[in-house]
Amino acid sequence: MLFIDEEATTNPNHCLIRSPLSEGIVVGQNKYGKCLLATKCFEKGSSVYVGSCLFIPEKITSYTIMIGTESHAVDTVNSVKGGPEGHRQAYGFDGFMNHSCDPNLVCNEVLETTDKHEMYESIAIKTIEIGDEITCDYALFDYTC
Repeated sequence: MLFIDEEATTNPNHCLIRSPLSEGIVVGQNKYGKCLLATKCFEKGSSVYVGSCLFIPEKITSYTIMIGTESHAVDTVNSVKGGPEGHRQAYGFDGFMNHSCDPNLVCNEVLETTDKHEMYESIAIKTIEIGDEITCDYALFDYTC
């Protein structure tokens, strides 16, 4: 599960979020920037990972995601407001998942919601082969594209 490393920053408008990386997935590059790539095969209908959304205060204008020893800078300009009043949604490694009109994954199975987290299960809607980019359809989420 994601968590804010409170001791890692002194800037009140920035935070460090630690994110475990699910087995079979890496943060990679495509011609547009960062993306998620499969390092193992996921059969259609299988659970690819259980993800979580962290609710961070709106005053935080940027954050760094630490995935193992890799750091990734993120600004919150396009973050969706959500969770408790005055908060935005922040994602871990799966924040690098790109949109596709022909996606291979859906993340609509909400497992648990608390005042700090929302957890969801991500399901392969078609077989994802090793090396495939893992994508979703942004229009299936709770915001307007």
